[in-house]
Amino acid sequence: MCSWLSHTRITNDFTVSTAFQFADMLGVGAIFGQKQNYQVGFCF
Repeated sequence: MCSWLSHTRITNDFTVSTAFQFADMLGVGAIFGQKQNYQVGFCF
Protein backbone atom coordinates (compact mmCIF):
# COMPACT_ATOMS: atom_id res chain seq x y z
CA MET A 1 0.00 0.00 0.00
CA CYS A 2 1.19 3.49 -0.72
CA SER A 3 0.07 6.57 1.18
CA TRP A 4 0.58 10.21 0.31
CA LEU A 5 1.36 12.66 3.12
CA SER A 6 0.52 16.32 2.66
CA HIS A 7 3.70 17.36 4.54
CA THR A 8 6.97 15.59 5.27
CA ARG A 9 7.29 17.26 8.68
CA ILE A 10 5.08 15.36 11.13
CA THR A 11 6.08 17.21 14.31
CA ASN A 12 8.80 19.74 15.14
CA ASP A 13 11.11 16.83 15.97
CA PHE A 14 10.04 14.26 13.36
CA THR A 15 10.25 14.41 9.57
CA VAL A 16 10.10 11.74 6.89
CA SER A 17 12.22 11.75 3.74
CA THR A 18 9.40 11.71 1.18
CA ALA A 19 5.67 12.30 1.03
CA PHE A 20 5.22 8.72 -0.22
CA GLN A 21 5.02 6.11 2.53
CA PHE A 22 4.81 2.37 1.85
CA ALA A 23 3.48 -0.34 4.16
CA ASP A 24 2.61 -4.01 4.10
CA MET A 25 -1.05 -4.48 4.92
CA LEU A 26 -3.62 -7.21 4.95
CA GLY A 27 -7.24 -6.53 4.18
CA VAL A 28 -10.58 -7.93 3.17
CA GLY A 29 -13.37 -6.41 1.18
CA ALA A 30 -16.59 -7.04 -0.66
CA ILE A 31 -18.53 -5.45 -3.50
CA PHE A 32 -22.29 -5.76 -3.34
CA GLY A 33 -25.59 -4.30 -4.48
CA GLN A 34 -27.86 -4.99 -7.41
CA LYS A 35 -25.41 -3.29 -9.79
CA GLN A 36 -22.39 -3.94 -7.55
CA ASN A 37 -22.12 -0.23 -6.84
CA TYR A 38 -21.26 -0.51 -3.14
CA GLN A 39 -18.04 -1.66 -1.57
CA VAL A 40 -16.76 -2.12 1.93
CA GLY A 41 -13.27 -3.00 3.10
CA PHE A 42 -11.09 -3.31 6.17
CA CYS A 43 -7.29 -3.11 6.27
CA PHE A 44 -5.06 -3.89 9.22
